[in-house]
Amino acid sequence: MLTAQPNGASAVQRVRWIALIAAELMSAVGEYHLAVEIGIVPALAWLLPVGLGVYGFCAFATGKRADVFAALGLMIVCQAMAHLLAIGLVPRHWALVIAASAVAPIVCWRVHHLGQNAAASMAPESNEVDSDCLCGSGALAGAERPEGAEEMSRESADEPLMLPGATPRTAGAVRRTRSEWRAAAEAVWADEPELSRKSVAAKLGCSDRWLRTCLNAA
Repeated sequence: MLTAQPNGASAVQRVRWIALIAAELMSAVGEYHLAVEIGIVPALAWLLPVGLGVYGFCAFATGKRADVFAALGLMIVCQAMAHLLAIGLVPRHWALVIAASAVAPIVCWRVHHLGQNAAASMAPESNEVDSDCLCGSGALAGAERPEGAEEMSRESADEPLMLPGATPRTAGAVRRTRSEWRAAAEAVWADEPELSRKSVAAKLGCSDRWLRTCLNAA
């Protein structure tokens, strides 16, 4: 049983280009003569093997099976027709001329199509942010608010910010209004007029910002 050599893959990578270049040159000669036989001037006949070679390379590089088979089929047919014409087994017929003349447009069409697909697959992803993922007010303007959201927002607006260490208000506790917070602060100031507003807020267990809001609401 034959086993693969450890350095076999690297050897194939080095010598495969020899086979590719040799096969391409042999094919190019036949394709060139076919172009000359159908009436293309010799100065431009070499473009046919170049076009077929590029088409075959693009087909193999992109991995499109249909184009790989099409490129190989065109190369084989062109080779066969060139050799048959060279030995005189196939006469020059108008159908042969039309078929051979169609090779260049087909190659142009398919290579252009493969190039477009390759460019689309290599295009970078869009940096635009999906509008559904935005968190700003503009993205949420049309969103349906859950039930009770409006009431919760009003309650949070009247809820004082508690300082660290202060006793939180329980669910059953009576909530103070802003006027009651103001009255409580004035009572503290009546007993200790030297205290600052921040110190009074600390005694009451709320933030200085909330106490200022209550005092300004008078």
